[in-house]
Amino acid sequence: MSAVAFCVIHDKRRTLSVELIHVSGNTDCLLGKTAVGVYRIDDTRCILFDNGYSKEYDELVGSLKDAGLTPAGLIVSHAHIDHHGNSKRLREAFQIPLAMSLGEAGLIASQAALERYTNYFGRSEEEKISIDTEQRCPVDCIIQPEDTSVTLCGVTFPVHHLPGHSLDHIVIGTPDGVCFAGDALLTENVLRHVKLPYCDHVGLDLESKEAITKLPYQHWILSHKGPFDGNIRELADKNMDLVRLRLAELAKLLQRPMTRDEFYQESRRLIGMHIGTYDQLIRQERHLRPYLEQLVIDGTARLEVKNDTIYFYLNE
Repeated sequence: MSAVAFCVIHDKRRTLSVELIHVSGNTDCLLGKTAVGVYRIDDTRCILFDNGYSKEYDELVGSLKDAGLTPAGLIVSHAHIDHHGNSKRLREAFQIPLAMSLGEAGLIASQAALERYTNYFGRSEEEKISIDTEQRCPVDCIIQPEDTSVTLCGVTFPVHHLPGHSLDHIVIGTPDGVCFAGDALLTENVLRHVKLPYCDHVGLDLESKEAITKLPYQHWILSHKGPFDGNIRELADKNMDLVRLRLAELAKLLQRPMTRDEFYQESRRLIGMHIGTYDQLIRQERHLRPYLEQLVIDGTARLEVKNDTIYFYLNE
């Protein structure tokens, strides 16, 4: 792989550094705060896989312009703000189609769905504005659960449904043997720093991490963060090991019966998650809840209701 770094002019529009990295054939990667996949349809047009944070818009479009490219279509792995933040603006500015899976498209279809999904009332004012103005967006091509490919701008891309990190997360292949894996896996460098890998459903996430090792790709682009040509089996095992380690650590907290709030409080102390704002509290509870639910799902723990309060117990 070769990298071409675009120097950033420090004006009000472009303040973030972005690299365009060649991966294979017509597939490139734009590497900023997250990785954006780029498939060149021809010398001037491209399809983007995910599109980063909304605050990266000027740098994203500017870097593509520097490379002589104009977006012609969008495919988004899931509806999290760091992957879908520019979908609406790009779709409207360039009059291009957006493709997403059915479940993720539903999350951005209405203001009410977005508010529920994003814990709207715990967000900062800046984030609320982003949710109100940037995240709700029509989807032109809805990828159904049974679909194994999607065709955009005359190019057909294999689609693999790997839920868990989000409830209808997909990964996308390119004709060059590259898989844009979204958040299905984290690179080793990210794993070394993350305290608790985020999953909407831990059990499904573990299944998907196993399933990705069976996919027939030689090259990978991981949203967090960048191209990967190593052993995908080893990387998936390291991802799964961290999730299972956190599950085991959290299970030990239930040596005594705990309410949900008590479990969250002890979990934050164990992992080193600190609260400074209501928004942080809500986010951390959203991170922790799927892990607590998984302990019940897999039989490690159980819940009982006493005196109108739910208590969690460790099963012997």
